[in-house]
Amino acid sequence: MEDPVNNPNHYRQSATETIDIIKSSMTTEEFHGYLKGACMKYMSRYKYKGNPIQDLEKAEWYLYRLIKEIKNEKANT
Repeated sequence: MEDPVNNPNHYRQSATETIDIIKSSMTTEEFHGYLKGACMKYMSRYKYKGNPIQDLEKAEWYLYRLIKEIKNEKANT
């Protein structure tokens, strides 16, 4: 069953998840900015697309990913 927030089918068309491909193409600072921007995108439009809960959950997903990235970096320093 598809999970459009945490694991959408359209992001799993290859062996590597899209978010990991994006991360590998960026510096740490750029990737943090990408995650922050994605969170802001979903937060700013959640009222207008017809499924506000899903957009807020997507914003939450990107925020938690950013938190996870920062925690992992601190643990590795």
